[in-house]
Amino acid sequence: MRGATEEEGFLIPRKNKEMARGFVVCYKYLMRNSYVKVAKLPVMILKQGKRYVAHSPALDLSTSGKSEREVKKRFEQIVGIFFDELVDAGTLNEVLTDLGWKREAKQFQPPRVVSQKSINIRVPAMA
Repeated sequence: MRGATEEEGFLIPRKNKEMARGFVVCYKYLMRNSYVKVAKLPVMILKQGKRYVAHSPALDLSTSGKSEREVKKRFEQIVGIFFDELVDAGTLNEVLTDLGWKREAKQFQPPRVVSQKSINIRVPAMA
């Protein structure tokens, strides 16, 4: 599997962490050796005032930045730290299972987003 690319979805060296464009982050997580599997992770990016916030319900992780570019970079970093800590603590299986991830062909897959909508809600008026 040497020389495989992210787009092909094959195992690739762990040191090649790169973030995909848009709202999907390709993160490569550690399995049994120095190779990792590409997983597509749904990520929402919101604008809150002057800041951008990236959030992934699949990992229950969020971070913020001054620009969309910065928040994507910071989110990639925090996901890397998150997975590294799970692997170091030996809790990868337990935590991902608790977050709704499923094992398919010896690899974890995040929960799929089936719908994302904006809905109207009533917000109490401030006096």
